[in-house]
Amino acid sequence: MTAAFDSPLAADLAAFLAFKRARGYRYVRNEFALRSFDRFLSQFARLQHGWRLDEVILAWLGSRSGRKPISVAMELSLLREFWKHLHRCDPKRFAREPRWPRLPTGTGFVPYVLSSAHVRCLLRLIQDLDRPRFRRVLYRSLFLVLYCTGLRFGEALRLRIRDVDLRRRVLFIPDSKGRSRWVPFHSSLTVELQRYLRARRNFVGLVVDTDAYLFVGANRRNLR
Repeated sequence: MTAAFDSPLAADLAAFLAFKRARGYRYVRNEFALRSFDRFLSQFARLQHGWRLDEVILAWLGSRSGRKPISVAMELSLLREFWKHLHRCDPKRFAREPRWPRLPTGTGFVPYVLSSAHVRCLLRLIQDLDRPRFRRVLYRSLFLVLYCTGLRFGEALRLRIRDVDLRRRVLFIPDSKGRSRWVPFHSSLTVELQRYLRARRNFVGLVVDTDAYLFVGANRRNLR
């Protein structure tokens, strides 16, 4: 991102982001959060000229309903780091530390584990897909990759040809939630991926671009 911050704390936010990156932090996800806070502060300050930072922080954290408690807690932690930066740079202006709320970090999410019968049922339904027939092998392979490796849906959609090593039976997941990792898979999935890659070549074209997405849809470029 290159757009400048726009709120009354624009210069401070930009300096804080530069400070963190100078220390080696990538701060990609946190930059999105800082820019969201910046946009909220711009609107808040226009409506309330005597705004206080602690009021803005609480209002911003509560402005988006339905979010996971851990996500809100992480954003609160980010703003605490930002306040420390403000205090270091201007201790007179930011002398009084805000009263930080105590937020729960637990989650009520309960995962649903598919049984073998569920998996077989889904694979049978996938076999009924048509027009084009490529959809069968596409969604069969995508489903089996998700089921056999535990990848997140977005991670699977972002896989590229170069990220698949059939010989070593591993998938490379680049830059997911701030880190990269290798994900091993069983030899049975290798057979499925080999079948999919053959069908993909027939559908997309014989020229293989290793930078191209692994899973493609009707546009022959990606699956969205």
